Amino acid sequence: MARSNTLDEVIGEAELLVSAERRPTGDRISPGGEWLLVELESTQWVVFDLSTGSEQALSLSCPSLQDMVSWHDARWLNEQQFVITTPLSRCYYLVEMPEVVATPLPIVPEDPARLAQASPPIYITKSLAMGGSTAFALGDDPFVMHLHNPEHAYDPPAWAATIPHIEVPKSPRGEYTVSSRSERCYANNDHGVSIYTAKGDLLARAGKKNWNHYILDWAHNDSAVYFALTIEGSDAAVFYPWEVIWKLKVPQGAGCGN
Repeated sequence: MARSNTLDEVIGEAELLVSAERRPTGDRISPGGEWLLVELESTQWVVFDLSTGSEQALSLSCPSLQDMVSWHDARWLNEQQFVITTPLSRCYYLVEMPEVVATPLPIVPEDPARLAQASPPIYITKSLAMGGSTAFALGDDPFVMHLHNPEHAYDPPAWAATIPHIEVPKSPRGEYTVSSRSERCYANNDHGVSIYTAKGDLLARAGKKNWNHYILDWAHNDSAVYFALTIEGSDAAVFYPWEVIWKLKVPQGAGCGN
């Protein structure tokens, strides 16, 4: 655990955000870069305020959300809301920020007419938890509806495209290059995480040998890039699925922000 919390290379300043001892996994940064949702030790979801560093645990009544053998997942819908689910127990919650208030959402049978008549906003997301696609109607009388497409299991059916809805933001995790929100700088993942100006000048870099690096996203004000490390090789069987989360800071005056 101790050597998991170190980096082999640092140019600039890197800060350990979530240590290996807390066994973080399932990290998800909000679309605007203000919040980080992390699952700790496969039992507890925690929301970090990335501006202040404070954190708050989710309090949910679904028993299997505390059960390590149950599969659960979460998705940010926008900067102030995310959904979290344990589909094996048919539990869905809408969580509102910054209060971190969770409201259970009922699941209704697939019904194109009901979804078309639902009051907005309506979100449709792919591959939430056990795959397929899921619609969240969050206006009056909110509900969850699973959408089935026999031809393409992980895409919504064709009829769903005709219903006005909001596309769920895509996480940049796994992308090789991620531009800052102002597009004045960019970060890439090449055996480490590096921050460059738009002209290609190196501003900061951090990395660890024999570990996988995943860019999570930029901070809301482009002051830093958040990334996760997962171990490779024989140690991976011991450490999996846990990771370590870092913050690589942009030097002051670098001009990456808005």
